[in-house]
Parts: sequence; C-alpha cells; structure tokens
Amino acid sequence: MQIGIVYAHFFGIMLHQCKIKVLYLLGNLGHLIGIGNDIDGIHLHELIL
Repeated sequence: MQIGIVYAHFFGIMLHQCKIKVLYLLGNLGHLIGIGNDIDGIHLHELIL
C-alpha cells in the first residue's frame, strides 16, 4: 500500500512537470507566431502553479 502511495505521488510530480513544460512551449510558440507575448506566457505559467 505504501509503495502505491509513493508511486502515485511520483507520477503526480512527473505529470505536473510535463504540464509546465507544455504550457511553457505553448507560450513560446504563441510568441513566435505573434498570438501572444512573453508576459502572457508568464501569467499562464504562474496561474497553473
């Protein structure tokens, strides 16, 4: 049971890190395309955290 809890916690951390990376990449992509800017990307990043 304890191992399951540790595994779930680790998986949650990995999932959270992936979400941050995806949002960061989307923010940069939006900046390159011209849809958004760096400030929008930072606010979105802070909102998820």
